[in-house]
Amino acid sequence: MFLNGCLPIFTTLFGWFWLGQKARFSQIAGLGIILIGVTLVGYEGFVSSAGGMTWLGDVLFLAAIALFAVFMVANRVWTMTPGQVVFAVTIVSAVFYVPIWLLWLDSNLAVAPGSEILLQGAYQGLVPSILGISCLNVAVRHIGTHMTSVFLSAVPVVAALVAIPILQEMPGLPAWIGMITVTVGILLALGIIGLN
Repeated sequence: MFLNGCLPIFTTLFGWFWLGQKARFSQIAGLGIILIGVTLVGYEGFVSSAGGMTWLGDVLFLAAIALFAVFMVANRVWTMTPGQVVFAVTIVSAVFYVPIWLLWLDSNLAVAPGSEILLQGAYQGLVPSILGISCLNVAVRHIGTHMTSVFLSAVPVVAALVAIPILQEMPGLPAWIGMITVTVGILLALGIIGLN
């Protein structure tokens, strides 16, 4: 929920600082409404989570979202090809992460069934890492960082709606209000409807 609600805000801020892109009042209002709506969609998950040090995880996650927003704006500025982006995201990340994983993190890889390893390797290696990042790259180049991040804010709404027929999970009232709110925020942020 944080990712999809905060990403448009961070990309707008970094686009303003780095590219000099100005946002209209209706776009800024739309971003605020998206953040409120995404929070409502995930409200039940927020209130059911444990306390303790969860705030630290939230802060680190916000930092990761800010870095992803920098990546999106840099992608726009440097006009990287999908191949360059896939290489940077997968190979360069692996060079840094795999040694940390091998040396310090627990793994069940040795006891996992081979079919599960192949399934996860194929799915995680192809769908988000290649297909998803390539689509994101093309979207950023053609419609810009602001519009791409606004469209990404619809992900929690789509996931909640798809969960109804597939998982038989009926969203609660806050989630329904949040989905409507996110939709209004997206329409405002994209300039489809405006505030005078």
